[in-house]
Amino acid sequence: MSPEERELEALEAAARGEEEGAPLDPREVELLKTMMDLPREDGRTAATKVMLALGRRERQRRWRQGLLAAVALALLGVLLPSWVASLSLDRQKHQGLEDSMAWLSQQQLEDGSWDVVAWGGKSKFKEGVISLALLPFIERGAEGDEEIVVRGCRHLLEQVNSDGTVGEPFIGDLYNHALASLALSRAAQKGWIEVDLSPLRQRLLKYQGEDGSFAYRPGHPTEWVLGAWAYRALSHLPGQGEVGVARRAFEDWVHRQAGGLSSQGDLVLSSWVGQAPPLPTNLHERFRSDHALETWFLSTLVDDSQGFKLHAKSLLEHQVKGGEMAGSWEEDPYWGHVGGRLYSTSLGAMALQAI
Repeated sequence: MSPEERELEALEAAARGEEEGAPLDPREVELLKTMMDLPREDGRTAATKVMLALGRRERQRRWRQGLLAAVALALLGVLLPSWVASLSLDRQKHQGLEDSMAWLSQQQLEDGSWDVVAWGGKSKFKEGVISLALLPFIERGAEGDEEIVVRGCRHLLEQVNSDGTVGEPFIGDLYNHALASLALSRAAQKGWIEVDLSPLRQRLLKYQGEDGSFAYRPGHPTEWVLGAWAYRALSHLPGQGEVGVARRAFEDWVHRQAGGLSSQGDLVLSSWVGQAPPLPTNLHERFRSDHALETWFLSTLVDDSQGFKLHAKSLLEHQVKGGEMAGSWEEDPYWGHVGGRLYSTSLGAMALQAI
């Protein structure tokens, strides 16, 4: 076989992908055949030199691919465990949330309420705790949630008094009023209920002191949890003119307290309205040890940093895993007396949603 014939055979093999290098396009083969007719250089045709160059290019390409693959594997070895752990936590969060919502839905009564007293709470706080139980369903908005929410909202509306208050009057009834206003306004925003919220709005504004803060009663000490829920309700109630003024007054009050707030709740509240430095990096550890679910939930609205991802892990550790109470949380040791297991589970579900 002549040199020309061997070169032609090599070209055809390359075209079929049988030689080292990427398969050649038919047009490239025809071009190289034409080049074989050119004068020889160093005992090789120009076409053969082109083929050798193609082979070197392919080897270089494979070497680069190998290097990139090695780097990718090294990075994967570093990042994969963290990614797998994050994925596992996300799955646990999803399952924990589903379990908590299932437990809550099973406890709802025919009239749309929940038996707060039966689950360890106090009767006077029932409207507030029922509102807490509704909020996870309102925010999730899944199939079947609307029926739960509509029944619950109808029950709440039946508890609204002629003066706009909610439930029985007592020192601290702002808690019921703020949470009911929040639940009803969010349900209305979703289009699930139609209701005139102006009586609730007007009454909520009367709870606000001249300094912009919210307290159990005018003249009483300010309570940050009440202020937090009232502020959140004001963020969703219609009537942005007077409501906006009330929100700004509360923000100004928080701003005036800067440097004087020391409790965890005050730190959360001041960060929440954007008037104070970021939360301390170890705050999630203090929440974790305190197991104060209301503080945990409110803090998730301010900071979603990696530190607060520990909220989810710790919440899931405390969640009941089996039996009739599966999906619920035991009574919160801080404010659990307000609504018992129903209160804790509602806030646990809301925290998992927010993290």
